[in-house]
Amino acid sequence: MRRTRHAWMAALALTAAGCTQPAAPPAAAPAPVDIERVLDIRQAGAPFWSPDGASVGFFWTRGTEREMWAADPRAAAPGAPGEAAVRQVAPLAGRASAVVSGDWSAMAYVDGRHIWRVPLDGGAPQKLTTTERRYTSLNWSPDGTRIAFVSEEKDQTDVGVVSAAGGDDRLIARDEVDEDSPIWAPDSRRLAFQRRTMDWSGYEIRVADVESGRAEVIATEHYERGVEEFVFEGNGHWSPDGTRIVYLSSRAGYNHLWIAHADGRAPTPLTSGAFVDYSPVWSPAGDRIAFVSSRVRDLEERHIWVVAASGGDPVRVSPDGFASNPAWSADGTRLSYLRSSATEPPEVTVVTPGETSARRLTESRPSPEATANFYTPTAVRWPSRDGMDVPGVILRAPDAPGNGPALLWFHGKGGINLTGWGGLPHYAFHQRLAQQGYTILFVNWRGTHIGYGAEFERANYQDYAGGELDDVVTGAEYLVREYGVDPKRIAAWGGSYGGYMTMLALAKSPETFSAGVSLYGVSDWDVFLDQSQRKLWRLRLIAKLGDPRQNPAFYERSAAIRDAARVQAPLLLLQGTTDDGVVPEQSLALLDALKKEGKTASYVAYTGEGHGFRQIGSVRDLYQRVERFFREHNGPSAGATD
Repeated sequence: MRRTRHAWMAALALTAAGCTQPAAPPAAAPAPVDIERVLDIRQAGAPFWSPDGASVGFFWTRGTEREMWAADPRAAAPGAPGEAAVRQVAPLAGRASAVVSGDWSAMAYVDGRHIWRVPLDGGAPQKLTTTERRYTSLNWSPDGTRIAFVSEEKDQTDVGVVSAAGGDDRLIARDEVDEDSPIWAPDSRRLAFQRRTMDWSGYEIRVADVESGRAEVIATEHYERGVEEFVFEGNGHWSPDGTRIVYLSSRAGYNHLWIAHADGRAPTPLTSGAFVDYSPVWSPAGDRIAFVSSRVRDLEERHIWVVAASGGDPVRVSPDGFASNPAWSADGTRLSYLRSSATEPPEVTVVTPGETSARRLTESRPSPEATANFYTPTAVRWPSRDGMDVPGVILRAPDAPGNGPALLWFHGKGGINLTGWGGLPHYAFHQRLAQQGYTILFVNWRGTHIGYGAEFERANYQDYAGGELDDVVTGAEYLVREYGVDPKRIAAWGGSYGGYMTMLALAKSPETFSAGVSLYGVSDWDVFLDQSQRKLWRLRLIAKLGDPRQNPAFYERSAAIRDAARVQAPLLLLQGTTDDGVVPEQSLALLDALKKEGKTASYVAYTGEGHGFRQIGSVRDLYQRVERFFREHNGPSAGATD
């Protein structure tokens, strides 16, 4: 560090006088954030406005606790539970899908295998449905008289409606193919939804008359092989006059906003460019559309933008931070959204388009000072074996010593690693590990969905365990080359497809990794097709690898269990007992194969957890167990305590 001229002269004068300045002691590294403080941080959900604009609603979640809250958009400072700026409206406990009526008079939610309704001003819940189903994706009609839903029954998804007063439900779309993602037209008489093709090669947007059930196709999208669809729900929105729907299309190579016309005219593009746009929301006046986009310096950033409904150049309206989930106020003058930063979790925030600052409404951290020393994630690139640039995000202390340990995190299918708190899984826990001396690389291997365009996404088509594995291994080499990490202390972990990538990395590149943790990963894709109860997951796999009867070599090569004998590093397998997507037998089969080969492997079952852990006790055990495992087998350069 260069001294100023005055500081240099002062030092010279002290030396000339025979004086010396005592050396300042080195600054102590901040203690790693405590796991209990990590667990106490609430997760704010997508915001939505009250009809009068006086409140912004959202769901606050901590483990299985989930409550509806309302924040005051005029508050002078962010509100935490117990403070006047926010108020709890209704608890949901461990209940699943929930939606609030447009007039904020009631909430509909799923409990068990029924849809219920409860008044928000107090009163007894009312069971609305008479038929038991697996109900999801509830959507209240604008006039408040009906609730749309998705039924997931007998390996099939269908769209239906039920009266908000209760009674028999009715399936509006019921075909051999799957329909989902219902969104109401402003007139409450029509319902738009997505209808997938059987071979996962595309989808239709259909609009149905709710009374007659008659539906018309207003848009058809086809995918290149290896490119997966987005979710229409949350990515489609009716214009206020009910004549158009804004939705996503990847026709130009990236997901952009397109306009579908209810009168059947061909869809027209609204945005373009080498970046992704999503979560579009039409303004109440119908003249503008707000959306989330990566159209900034790095494709790993996300901000809120607004574009004229007639087209033109979009304008960024979120001043800073990592942004998602925009929602217009009823008068169209303000936007609420979720904003996070390196030190702040996703918080409900309000901005007036055209202004240079935004107002944060919530405080999700019981101890904000605990995250003040979090490090800033940074987007990076490195070349894979074939020269393809691999994107990722790195998290490490700026003064991290050389020759330290490293971790690679692999996201799940449909996921992506981004640079904000809202864009990285287990964010606060990863910060704790970085505070202990780990250099952490979040890998966006080829095939990553909605982020880098169709060409990058289809690059692992019929190539599981090929180029994507090279992306991971070269990522480890990149850490050694550019950051000086210890090549003998590079561990890997991830969930779902990331769990599979962990299994694969240890089995196919045993010389690279010192340890691995797989959360509910797949060890054998061929067997997965017979075991998984998630039809869409099975179809998605076949769309990527093909029919195993016609392409057995693809499945054989991609099965980590086939290379159990090659594994050298210890492997920890973590699995929920009620997971119906990746069943426990996938991890248990690999555990058995590794034990027969004399390898070091262990398995932990989380009772009552599915594909992803929600209970606070489960997450606490996960973090403590993973940290101990990596400390034992990877050795952080800084000590840690549970």
